[in-house]
Formats: sequence, structure tokens, C-alpha cells
Amino acid sequence: MYTALQVYATNKDLGSITKVYERLRAVEVKHPVADNMGGSYVTMFSKSGIIFGIINIIGGWLPVPACAARACQLCTPNCAGVPCSMP
Repeated sequence: MYTALQVYATNKDLGSITKVYERLRAVEVKHPVADNMGGSYVTMFSKSGIIFGIINIIGGWLPVPACAARACQLCTPNCAGVPCSMP
């Protein structure tokens, strides 16, 4: 929280979201990021961005089958051949 407040509100060099964005756009001209669209620091159109998105989608949906199986066990004593551990 402290860092966010410093960067986006009170820092004399940055101090706002607009200034942070402008500085990042200026830096990408001198030091472009390999594999990012246009060398940008503020894009998700990159190999790393796609991998990040896939991991988040899989990670978000991964617990769903386990949760559904547990709910089935709680509602039905012998759901899918697995005895229910709840009385």
C-alpha cells in the first residue's frame, strides 16, 4: 500500500498514473522489451502475457471439479462409488 501511494500519489517524479504511463512509454523507445508488441512495457500482447493468461484461466478453473466432487459427496452418500465421509 505504501509503495502504491508513493508511486501514484505523492512521489515528486511520478505522482500520478498518467506520469507513470508517460514514463513507461518514453522508456520503451530507448529500451524496448523483446517479444512484447512494439517493445512496450504496458502490453499483454506478448508471449509472457499469453502464458500468464493461460495459467490464470487454468488456475481459476482447476478447483471447480474438486469442489463439485466434494459437493456431490456431501449431498449423495454414495456418489460415483465413493462413500460419503459425512454422517
